[in-house]
Amino acid sequence: MAKYDNNAAVRLPLVESVIIIAIFALVSVAIMRLYVAADKLQGRSVNISKATILAENKIEALKSGAEKADGSQKVYFDKEWNSCSEADAYFSMTTEVTGRSAGKTGTLTDVKITVDVEGKEQLAEVVTSYYSPAG
Repeated sequence: MAKYDNNAAVRLPLVESVIIIAIFALVSVAIMRLYVAADKLQGRSVNISKATILAENKIEALKSGAEKADGSQKVYFDKEWNSCSEADAYFSMTTEVTGRSAGKTGTLTDVKITVDVEGKEQLAEVVTSYYSPAG
């Protein structure tokens, strides 16, 4: 009669459990790295969207005549996109007149608006022209 090795039957499920736990740990680490990378990309995406909207709002204000562009203007924002002083700035928006053509009926002004993280990277750049009637 063959002897039955009871220890081998206990060791096999234990080894399988250790392998399953190791695989689970490796997959968990990979998923956490993906989560951190996705969170960083999402934050950058939000900032790019806000910068683009801010630049477009400035363009609409210029085109409607609510604001005038003279030379170069710079506005500063904190991390929550609230207006602030230059000392507390995290973001800045620069409005720069790149060209102006005066005619009999009005003026065509070329403007470049850039929004960037102070000293790091440019988030948005919009170049446009708008017409101001004479009078």
